[in-house]
Amino acid sequence: MITQLILFATTSFWAQAPDRAQVKDTLRFIRLAETRKQLSFNEEKLLKVNEILDEIEDRRIDLGQRERQLKKQVARPGLTEQKAVELLQSFRQMKQEQAELDLLLFDRIQAVLNPLETIEFFGFYADFKRQLAKRVNMLRQRERPPKRRR
Repeated sequence: MITQLILFATTSFWAQAPDRAQVKDTLRFIRLAETRKQLSFNEEKLLKVNEILDEIEDRRIDLGQRERQLKKQVARPGLTEQKAVELLQSFRQMKQEQAELDLLLFDRIQAVLNPLETIEFFGFYADFKRQLAKRVNMLRQRERPPKRRR
């Protein structure tokens, strides 16, 4: 089931005019369904965990957008040394925010769950993100034109 939902969500995302809000809602729905299916938590804990993930993932998406924008700036021709220093500082700041976000997720999850549940959650979440990334990459590959042989 997760495969079909991920394919639907990511196909929508890569469509010609994606509606980011709809894609985020679909991915959230997938995550909610998978947490209910795979985690042994009570309803209250599942809701709290998913509230935390909603906030963290929104912030992570924002950081991803900033990273893509910085990479575009780095790729522009004619980069001056001063601009390079500014970009490096921006990259460092973004990486620091990503690390702080990971720690915030850890702290907030640990405040809601007992140690065994925390371990169960992070095992689930790592696998969920890996599956999602794999499906997105697979769809990206499908949409790329085939490479020409030389």
